[in-house]
Amino acid sequence: MAGHGRHGGLLKRSFRQVEMLEQSPSMTKGYDENIIKHETRIQAFEWPGEKYQCIMGCWCFGYLDHLDREDALTGIYKALKTDGFLVFFESVVDKDSLVDAKRHWLQDQQLIERREEFYDKFFERAGFEVIHSVRYNKDNVSPSDMMGYVLKK
Repeated sequence: MAGHGRHGGLLKRSFRQVEMLEQSPSMTKGYDENIIKHETRIQAFEWPGEKYQCIMGCWCFGYLDHLDREDALTGIYKALKTDGFLVFFESVVDKDSLVDAKRHWLQDQQLIERREEFYDKFFERAGFEVIHSVRYNKDNVSPSDMMGYVLKK
């Protein structure tokens, strides 16, 4: 699991083992002791080969530069078992937006919204098959629209 970890409880009900990848120790404070924590940036993580059945992330790719994004997704692909899947949520710009990317702050986190098509091409380049995608409108959790993806290796 990568991101802020609010989904830890859900994942603990569905999987025997949950690992958390988060660069900020303050974000993992108070987490269940059974969650394995990797306190590092997603672009610095050494992804193991074919270890995970599912990887879930939220707001992990938007702020990365091109090379770090591609390397992280390649690592995720490599880390998934043959029948593994990726569940991901990222901020996206409004459908009628004239810009390709937009930055803003949510409390102390910088979010970068990108076009929906950006993520479609990004996942396709890495070899993922989109099983399901859905757009969520902004709400009290996210100041921007979000795209949710379920991708299969």
